[in-house]
Amino acid sequence: MPYVQSESAPQASRPAESTEKFTGTAGEAARVFEKCAFMRHCRDNAATLPEPFWYALISNIVLCADGKEQCHACSRAYTGYSAAETDAKIAHAITAAKPHTCAYIQQTMGFNCGGCMAGCKAPIALAVITKADAVKNLLEADLEDWIDVFADAQYLDALCYAKAHMPGDYARFKAHVKGKVNIPDLERCLMNMSEPFYRRGRTDLTCWAEPFDELGAQILH
Repeated sequence: MPYVQSESAPQASRPAESTEKFTGTAGEAARVFEKCAFMRHCRDNAATLPEPFWYALISNIVLCADGKEQCHACSRAYTGYSAAETDAKIAHAITAAKPHTCAYIQQTMGFNCGGCMAGCKAPIALAVITKADAVKNLLEADLEDWIDVFADAQYLDALCYAKAHMPGDYARFKAHVKGKVNIPDLERCLMNMSEPFYRRGRTDLTCWAEPFDELGAQILH
């Protein structure tokens, strides 16, 4: 059995919080399904899933970039599926933005996560787009005119971050643009930036919202 009855679940000294406010930026639901046994269980057993498990799934998945579609896709297997009822639950979950937490799923709902080492506060954290994700996506994209890179503050900030924290990706970027951009000029440009991204902790770049702004490292670590 992929989960155990609640009486055999780990006992907490006090009841686990069922939800916490989510304000992050999440990617596609596939990121959660890939890494979370509970989410996979809910998806794969949707035809017979108890309502509390179904809503725990909805409360997390709906916050993904493709959340609405995935909520309906997971719900259709249930014989009593209703598009209208599912839409109502989706609307409620979006407004609340409070995904069921891992502690609640294990301690109160009785799901055995099988020694999960993710270390996150809620399954949705597994879909959060990190700064590294955003930088990597940006650096893998091609500019129409590479000369524009010297005037593109967002791109230069991404390069500063990559150079400081993602040396492998930065090296691949330089290999990719060799012959399109004067690398020594680019290196000097980055070196001369007075307040590079990785020093000032800038968070105003597109899609670079800190994961779980208020929960921060509590969610991801």
